[in-house]
Amino acid sequence: MVSNIWKPDINFEFPSHFACNKHVRMSYEFLNPESEKYLDWLIYSKFLDGCFCLHCSLFGQFETDFNRKIECLVKKPLCNWIVRSRNFKNHSSSHSHLVSVGIYNTIISQIKGQSQGIDEANKSEILTIYNSNYTKIKPLMKTIIHCGLYNLALRGHRDDAKYIEDPNHNAGIYQGLLQFRVDAGDKILEDHFRTAPKNKTQRSKTVQNQMINTCKKYIQSKIVQKIKRVKFFLSLLLKQLIFLIKLNFL
Repeated sequence: MVSNIWKPDINFEFPSHFACNKHVRMSYEFLNPESEKYLDWLIYSKFLDGCFCLHCSLFGQFETDFNRKIECLVKKPLCNWIVRSRNFKNHSSSHSHLVSVGIYNTIISQIKGQSQGIDEANKSEILTIYNSNYTKIKPLMKTIIHCGLYNLALRGHRDDAKYIEDPNHNAGIYQGLLQFRVDAGDKILEDHFRTAPKNKTQRSKTVQNQMINTCKKYIQSKIVQKIKRVKFFLSLLLKQLIFLIKLNFL
């Protein structure tokens, strides 16, 4: 339907009609690639003796976009050759036509292997976002784990966003360690804190609690895996409980 469209040749005789006291017919110049009036979206039906827009007929949004002035090239053929040039011009400049052309070109490029399919493009975009978020959250999670391993309290007197960079307030060890990472040359973290909206820096006490809870669930899953592999797990369980207490996660 896209690539095998029938096209009349230069010797094709278009039917003639009598209108406005003269004989009129379709002109080959609109279908001839070598003509200045050539329209690459225009196709001709010899059975209906009328023209359609290939792009809009296949991909047009009929319900919302098209009106009576241009539906003759979409829902029904254009057969009025007296006002054909005006209809062609109005249609080619319409928003709906431009959208359909974009969809058509995208599909053609995919068929020819010149661009990714929609599913592959979405997958690639999701993977890019995932990798970007991972590199940003990794130093934050490492800092949480570091505080847990050494039994360090994360919070300060004021660890809200407006107090983090205020030297007159103690924002806590966690915020201090994050700033230390930035000062030590962590460009990814520095760029994240500099460009992210204030409500998306992921360093608030709420996010801290979420990451602590994630660590707890991970440790618990590892304990369960070890218990499932041994018959007598009481001594092992006690060791793990002592380890969790040291980490301050219970």
